[in-house]
Amino acid sequence: MLTALFIQKILSIPTVQLLVHALKLSKELRELCGFKRVPHPSQFSRFKSIFLKDLENFFNNLVNLTEPICQAINPSLSNILIADTTGFEPYVRENNPKFFDSLYRNIKKFSKSNPDFDTHSYACSKMPKFAHSNPDAKFSYINGHYCYSIKATILTNGLGIIQHISFYDDDSLDVNTAKSAAESKDLYDSKTLIPSPKEFFNLHPNFSYRYFLGDAGFDSFDNYKYLFSEHGIITYYPY
Repeated sequence: MLTALFIQKILSIPTVQLLVHALKLSKELRELCGFKRVPHPSQFSRFKSIFLKDLENFFNNLVNLTEPICQAINPSLSNILIADTTGFEPYVRENNPKFFDSLYRNIKKFSKSNPDFDTHSYACSKMPKFAHSNPDAKFSYINGHYCYSIKATILTNGLGIIQHISFYDDDSLDVNTAKSAAESKDLYDSKTLIPSPKEFFNLHPNFSYRYFLGDAGFDSFDNYKYLFSEHGIITYYPY
């Protein structure tokens, strides 16, 4: 079952239903997954629900296994902790570009008489705060565009090996009410840096790093203080 879910991500198959169809059509895929009979889509859902905590522990243990390998490859790069914020965009109706375009065009019709009216910002403020089918997917400004995403902070080492993924949600960080998309992103970045390493070091208390690398959004005194006083990490923010 786990192999099939890995294959789904590697091949960018969007839904379990399509994965099931692919397994039915390919004998080689079925053999690779160890399936004599293709499971029903509901079995995949039950597997993820039942073994959710085990899957999380599996990936956390992989970090412990790869750390000595990273240190052997390049000790200098392995002593750098890098953080970046992103968002995972689920397949929801609101992420269809036509959803926003329809609202934008309607507002633009009524704003023709006022050339100073910021149609785009007003349209963004009228977007639903979260996706109807998935309340965890919230209206966000991620990777240079508006979308409905599940926000996350990804920690890697200097080799680019993922160390931790933290899902941080704060209802006070609302892109609909922010003065600009850039302001919303910077506020989110500044508030997520401390919770993410806290989670990480609680899971891996024996890990240590010398330097931290992040973008300007993480630039705050509280972040400097936490990283240096708690973990002895020196921060660098390239501009």
